[in-house]
Amino acid sequence: MLENKRVLITGANGGIGSSIAKILLKNHAKLVLFYHNDKTQIDKLLEENVNQKDNIETHNLDLLKTKEIEKTVSKIIKRKIDIFIHAATLPITHKKIENMDWDEYQKHIDLQTKAFFEITKKPPLMYTSVFLLLLSKNFTLFLFNFKTPNLCLGLTAVIVTSDLLL
Repeated sequence: MLENKRVLITGANGGIGSSIAKILLKNHAKLVLFYHNDKTQIDKLLEENVNQKDNIETHNLDLLKTKEIEKTVSKIIKRKIDIFIHAATLPITHKKIENMDWDEYQKHIDLQTKAFFEITKKPPLMYTSVFLLLLSKNFTLFLFNFKTPNLCLGLTAVIVTSDLLL
């Protein structure tokens, strides 16, 4: 089912992203992995799967920078993306909400929502069959199935929360 499907994973070096990448690679998917700076888990994946190195493409970019997204996505969409998994998150600082300022919260919104929007704006990505959006380390999972090339039409969304995943 996943054999030769091209899968884009943001946050591919994080716990969720790298775990999904391992599973997909075992099922013979072709991976396009986005990470920011540290790629320790991706290097480990490459070491463990030397025979599948040709099925793994990596890109270092900051998903908070729209220009970087546009530049990188323009390169990768020359070939169709079948599945998109958005598993990017910022390190979470544990503090009371009254001690946070809006700018801290805005970065999370930009990374998890705006980056998803910017990546999906490119036309070939809109024609893909399944999009997954993982939001936060609270394991809230949004599964989107786009049935039409228009981002707003034919959208099916399934929301799975952490208590259902555990």
